[in-house]
Amino acid sequence: MGSPPSISTPRGRPRGSGASSRPSTPAKESKYVIKGRDVLIGYWKDSSEPDPINKHAMYGVIQAHGVFRVKVVPETRDGRYTEGNYPALHGGCWVNYDTCVFEKYLKDLVRTEVEEYCRICTSDPDYNDGIQGPVIDRAVQEAKRIVAIKAAAE
Repeated sequence: MGSPPSISTPRGRPRGSGASSRPSTPAKESKYVIKGRDVLIGYWKDSSEPDPINKHAMYGVIQAHGVFRVKVVPETRDGRYTEGNYPALHGGCWVNYDTCVFEKYLKDLVRTEVEEYCRICTSDPDYNDGIQGPVIDRAVQEAKRIVAIKAAAE
């Protein structure tokens, strides 16, 4: 399986190149995304932005007690601020799983596989260092394998 296209992982570096093919400003630390905890999984379907590249990013989060949740942030997937119709209420960032349009490499995964993918990525130092092309491929395959093993054991 090849690495995901660069448009699908705006902050990632495609396999075989030193930089993203899209012009961008240097990545800055986000005040909405916690490195090592939040994993980019797609964009928010209910975002008011018309162009998918400008829609609010969605992240998978494994909370301290092991519960998987998804959150929307007022940033695009490549880190640009976008307010739009971002939920203003306290706790409004936690949205329904079904409102996520997944990245291309996650589209064929079921919820338990996406959850396992997020667990793998949060514990993988390569993912957290931005070396995402081969790491994403490996994490997707490992998530499928782990979920299949758990299903067979039941």
